[in-house]
Amino acid sequence: GKLLSEQKVYSEKYLIAGTVDLLEDCDKIIYIYDLKTYKKVLKDGETVNLSFKLQNNWNIDSDEVVQLYISYPGSKVDRPMKELRGFKRVFVPKGQTIDLIIPINSDDLKYWDVNTKSFVLEKGTVSFFLGGSSADPRLTGEFRTE
Repeated sequence: GKLLSEQKVYSEKYLIAGTVDLLEDCDKIIYIYDLKTYKKVLKDGETVNLSFKLQNNWNIDSDEVVQLYISYPGSKVDRPMKELRGFKRVFVPKGQTIDLIIPINSDDLKYWDVNTKSFVLEKGTVSFFLGGSSADPRLTGEFRTE
């Protein structure tokens, strides 16, 4: 898509941290905004839910796929720069906003430790973004693992 603009998003009750990209893809404009994680620290055996809104601000219905990509800045082991760790395919009627949740389970973040011969949840920062593809980060955030 073609980047139309970048703007701060405001709500009647609060300022949402971050910005929203407005992307034009053929004849539709889709917004992803209002990210909430509800948990800043993820421990072994737990899940963090990424909650956000998806708005179809155009005059046609849309079928959208929102993808979740994870990265591990400061990891002590070799990790991919981005890993697809979740996605949601949803139908969004024209002019409508829907609430979505993509969960991240601690098991999904583990790597195989050759020394202990087990999967390990590395302590540190986990960065993530939501978007339409790996080249389309629209919302970003992070949490820690312990």
